[in-house]
Amino acid sequence: MKKDLTNTTSQDLLEEAERIALQINDTKLIIRLYMAYLKLYLKEKKKDNDNELINKIVDKLKKAIKGKKDEKWGLAYFNTNLGTIALSKKLYIDAIRYYKNAQIYYYDINDESGIMLNYYNMALAYFYLNDFTNSINTVDLALKIANKNNFLTDKKNCYYLKT
Repeated sequence: MKKDLTNTTSQDLLEEAERIALQINDTKLIIRLYMAYLKLYLKEKKKDNDNELINKIVDKLKKAIKGKKDEKWGLAYFNTNLGTIALSKKLYIDAIRYYKNAQIYYYDINDESGIMLNYYNMALAYFYLNDFTNSINTVDLALKIANKNNFLTDKKNCYYLKT
């Protein structure tokens, strides 16, 4: 586009990008767009509104990718990212909830690396909650997948967390 962007806000750009992404109908692009929306909103809004904003964005995402080829992958990826954001904000229970939601989709598409990553991240969240039993049980699930697929870095990280 050859447009004067002098007075254009981030929100305006995202809305234009959303219009184009929906027109192109590329699921992965749409998912990345809604992640950008989420990051922008979380940066600009107060913590009190986080869950309401996240729910609105997730609803828009679900509506945009419903029935698409990559729908389950997209929902898994998006929930994983929500979990990571929650984990970084020390919202450990929310993080676990998002990772569990992602697991449902990863199991549906049989994505072992995604399943393993979410188990590892859940184990971290449990660890930070001082729930060491669930942390160990969950990291063992991650370790089982890492060993099966010979994910060397992930095996190392799992053993490190376990100790």
